[in-house]
Amino acid sequence: MILPSAANRENEGDLHEGFNLGLDPTIAKTMPSFQELERLKKDAKDQAQTKYSNGLEHADNLWPDVAVWDGAGEFIYHSKEMLELGRRMFPLFALALELNEDFFADKTRYPAAIQRLLYYPPLRGEKANVRQPGIGEHTDWEVFTVLRQDTVGGLQVKNLSGTWINAPHIPGTFVINIGDQLARWTIKHIHVWQADHTPSPTAKNPHIQITMSWQAYVDDSMVKTGKIARGAILGVKGGVWATSPGYTLSKPEQDFLVKVAFSQPGEAQAHGIHLAGTKFMCIQADGEQLLGRKQERGVIISKTKQAILIGEYEAGTPAGEANVVISKLADYLRGVGY
Repeated sequence: MILPSAANRENEGDLHEGFNLGLDPTIAKTMPSFQELERLKKDAKDQAQTKYSNGLEHADNLWPDVAVWDGAGEFIYHSKEMLELGRRMFPLFALALELNEDFFADKTRYPAAIQRLLYYPPLRGEKANVRQPGIGEHTDWEVFTVLRQDTVGGLQVKNLSGTWINAPHIPGTFVINIGDQLARWTIKHIHVWQADHTPSPTAKNPHIQITMSWQAYVDDSMVKTGKIARGAILGVKGGVWATSPGYTLSKPEQDFLVKVAFSQPGEAQAHGIHLAGTKFMCIQADGEQLLGRKQERGVIISKTKQAILIGEYEAGTPAGEANVVISKLADYLRGVGY
């Protein structure tokens, strides 16, 4: 049993065993970036310099005795293949973020690649302890994880309404967990959700976060249609998930939409809708949609299960066409559980 860096501090620890492996020296020595580092360190030593003398080092992994397990060679090969898969994924993240394909290249020359073998012991007839899951509620801290699931199941993801959803095993696939580091690098344009395992310690699945780029909904599904001038997405429990550049909603403006406008539509009609310092007259309000006008400009605000979509349009854009854009996106999100 280990005590993890988990979100739920009331748990009694995680019930699993793990074998963690760093980047094996036999792999590092084959990588051009590490070969270059060794050359720089050698040159520094020859010139009596210390700049590289205390640089990155990779110690040997401590493998079980061969009599216990003789799979080290096969596992090192597997680690090398997974490292290559990870290397190929960084350009995909860069392109998805509309950056140059090699944007992450200089940031991942010396990867701190950790591989984990996790074992979840069976209960063997004992009653499950709900406060001792296989791996408790948490987010990953790294850039991303390549996860191989099995058929046992147990992997769950908490959605933005706080509901735990099963993440089933799909044969022949890997799951990519987006970690806190990538979310931090992208200012949460790539969003990280918490994950957990079901309380049964028979689950054999490592941790995961399922992700969604809410910013893409604002940029592509709203603004790029040409019908919406600027937009934002809020969580129904608060917080700005995505917004157009320079479109800043104050805390009171956010709170009114989250706490008042949809539950008390009469308040929106009486006091108007304030967005980024502009007051719109509320011409329609119900539990799912608000429509606002300011002269020839307007705004459509739709509420889904977990999000509040805001789309402003300028003079010259028919209100009905702007409404179609926001309503279509809202219907899609509702259809997929958001």
